[in-house]
Amino acid sequence: MTNRPVNFSDPTGHRPCGDGEDIDCDGKLNNSIKRTGGCGGPGQQNCYGNKPNNGKDDIVKNLNDLAIATQDLATTIDAGFGLIEVGLVAAGCVISAEVGCVEGAWGGLLLGQAIFNVFGGNAAETGLSGVSLIFTVAADVLEDGEFGEATTTSLVTFGVGSLMFDPIGDFLIDGYASGYNHEIFNGIETIFNGGSLFKLRVEGR
Repeated sequence: MTNRPVNFSDPTGHRPCGDGEDIDCDGKLNNSIKRTGGCGGPGQQNCYGNKPNNGKDDIVKNLNDLAIATQDLATTIDAGFGLIEVGLVAAGCVISAEVGCVEGAWGGLLLGQAIFNVFGGNAAETGLSGVSLIFTVAADVLEDGEFGEATTTSLVTFGVGSLMFDPIGDFLIDGYASGYNHEIFNGIETIFNGGSLFKLRVEGR
C-alpha cells in the first residue's frame, strides 16, 4: 500500500451514501437535523427535501380560517334577523286573520326588513362579508399569485348580498358562501360551467 489518496477513490465516480451525505443509500435526500439545522420551520426546507418553508403555508391557512370565520358570522347574523322576520310574518297573518292573512303577512315582512336595516344587521353582515372577501383574496394571491375560484365566489356573493335588504335573502346568499367555504357547495365558476350545486364527496376523503 502506498497510502496515496487516489488509490482510495472509486474510478467510476460513485460517491459513498448514508451518514453525512446528501443522498442516503436508497437514493433519497438525507434530511439530517444535525446537518441542516432542522426542517419544517420558518426559513428551512420542509422535511421531505422540498423548497424552504418560509411560513407561507401557515399564513395562507390563517387567512382562509379568518375568511371562513367572518363569513360564518355574517351568515349567523342573517339567520337571527331572518327568524325575527319569519315570526313577524306569522304574527301579522294571525293578527289580521279576520281582515286577511296576506295583508298582515306583508306588514310583518316589511317590519322585519326595517328592523334588519335600521338596527344594523344588514350593515354588520355586509361588512363581515367584505372582510371575508379581503382575507380570501389575500390567501389566494399569497398561495399562488393568482385569483382562484374562492375569490370569484366570495366576490360574487358579496356583490349580490350588498344589494339585498331582506335578511332571508341575505341568509340564502351568505349561507351559500359559507357552504362553499366548508366544501358543501361548488364554487361559482364550477356551477356556471355545468357543475352541480353540491360538492360530490369522494369516499374515504
